[in-house]
This record gives sequence, structure tokens and C-alpha cells, in this order.
Amino acid sequence: MAVQFTRAEVPVAEMWNIDDIFPTPLAWEQELGELAGLVRSVATYKGRLHEGPQALLACLLALETLQKRAVKVFSYASLNLSADGTNPLYQAMAGKAGAAGADAQAQTSFVQSEALGLPGGTLEKYLCDEPKLGPFRMTIEKWLGKKPYMLGPETEMALAALGEVLGSPVEVYERSRTADLKFESVADSEGKLYPMSLGRHESAADLALRRNAYHELNRGVKAVSAHLWNDLGNRSEEECRFGEAAGVCVCHPYAR
Repeated sequence: MAVQFTRAEVPVAEMWNIDDIFPTPLAWEQELGELAGLVRSVATYKGRLHEGPQALLACLLALETLQKRAVKVFSYASLNLSADGTNPLYQAMAGKAGAAGADAQAQTSFVQSEALGLPGGTLEKYLCDEPKLGPFRMTIEKWLGKKPYMLGPETEMALAALGEVLGSPVEVYERSRTADLKFESVADSEGKLYPMSLGRHESAADLALRRNAYHELNRGVKAVSAHLWNDLGNRSEEECRFGEAAGVCVCHPYAR
């Protein structure tokens, strides 16, 4: 029977090179720490977008800088976790990246809501008066299309801050799916055993084989996901309390 390598045993030549993003986890950690300052640089424009098109332009440029650097931080954490979802270091990195992303989204959510709160026609006039807003025209026009469906600034901020909680079911599934799951062999209707792996036998003609594969898949995933729900449940408690304090009802089934 073929031996399944652990992620650490896979030849380097067959791995993707994430060193192109950050050379070391320490470099990633340092850049993660820089994001808070970039978020603050965007937040300095809160309550100022009425000052004119130059204020909106400066705010959008600061937001763009934050997004460009943040996507590298999030991608590095995500790719590492995809390579080995069982590695505690990578799980911790993903948790830190998720928390930083939720905070950044919450602290910068004012940009869209405040811009849309300007008197009718103001954003259109800004686009005409400031040519340098041209690259952001599509973004601003998309905002205007969402205006009838926007909530109040405080509610939008609360929902953005709760991104980790609301996205935790997907996070648990993805972490479980990318882990080196261990499965037992599964039998068909004649008792013949087949090796099992993620997604295998989903389209098998033999009904017994499909059912046994489904049950074995659930068993393998649950073995990994139980401790992930426990970790996310701890984080969910605090964030759910924040949501309730902000007037947002969060019915998270795994928060204690």
C-alpha cells in the first residue's frame, strides 16, 4: 500500500513558494503588526468626507494601501493553513489574521456608509471635480447602487466586527478539509474494501460504498473539527457580547 506523506515530508520542489510573500513567519508577524497603524491612517478621515473630494481621495488612497498590504498578510496565513491544517502554528496565524481582518473591516466600515450619507449628488460632483478619483469611479458607483440597502453606520460597524463569528462555520469546514485527515477503508455491497480519502467514492455506482464513504467522511472530519469549534467558541463568546451591546442579534449556535 502506498505511503501517505505528511506535509512536512513532501519534497520542497513540489510545494508552492510562499517565501515570495514573506521570507519568514517573523517577517509576516511584523507586517501583521503594521496593519493597525494603516487602519488608524484610514480612520483619521472619519467624519471628514464632507470636506470635499480631496478628503475622499486621500481616504480612499489610505484604504487602498491598507488593502494591498493586508491581502499579503491574509494570503500568507491562508496558504500555510491550506498546506497543513493540523499545524498549531498555522492555525494560530490564521486566527490572528482573521482577528486583524475583522478589526480592520470594522474600523474602516465608515468609509462607505459615511460617503453614502452625504447629500444626494455629492459623490457625483466629487467625481467631476477631482480627476484623480477616476480610478475609484467604479467603486463609488457600486456604493451608490447599494445605498437603498445600507444600514446605519453603527450597525454596519458591528456586523463588520462580527465577521469572525459569522464566518466560523466556513472556517471550521475549511480547516477540517485541509487537515491531513485519517480514514479507514470502506466497503461496498459485496464487502470489498476500498481506500478512503476526501471526496472519494462520491459518485460510486454502488449505493453501499457511497453511504459508507459518507459516514467515514463525517467521522474523519468530526475528529478534527471538534477542537476547532471549541477554539472558535471561546472567541465567539466575546464577539457575541459585543454584538448584543451594539444592538445586533447574533444567534451563533456554537457560542456558549
